[in-house]
Amino acid sequence: MRSQIFSVVLALLALSPVAVFGHQGETSFKKILPSYLAIQNALASDALAKAKTAAEELKTASSKLQGTDRDHAKELAAASSLAGEISKAAKIEDARASFKKLSDLFITDLGKNPDSGTEVVSCSMANAKWIQKKGEIRNPYYGKEMLACGERS
Repeated sequence: MRSQIFSVVLALLALSPVAVFGHQGETSFKKILPSYLAIQNALASDALAKAKTAAEELKTASSKLQGTDRDHAKELAAASSLAGEISKAAKIEDARASFKKLSDLFITDLGKNPDSGTEVVSCSMANAKWIQKKGEIRNPYYGKEMLACGERS
């Protein structure tokens, strides 16, 4: 009996902390954060074509993650849909409107699991927030017109 208990304990110790204690580390939203940040940078640079390309990447990645992350499937589906809107936007204003909703999803998720290399910034003129890499403010809602407009949250 002792050897069986010992074997079970050893087997549990051999498992990763994720398997024993639940989900730790990188969330699905952290996995797709680089694509989100690429959209943010493109919109800050008034580069609609680049934003559309990054949005297509985010759409594909979030769609794939839906099947593996059942806890966030609804949010990932919403992210995929909003990324699809950005990738099909005819005007940069339309892409920015969808990005605002996408940002809300990311802020909600990453607020619980912050990434040390990013920060949340808000623009009162756009009545919107976004996530960006720490450093100079790069406003995706007004682009070059008001690039540095924003306050760190």
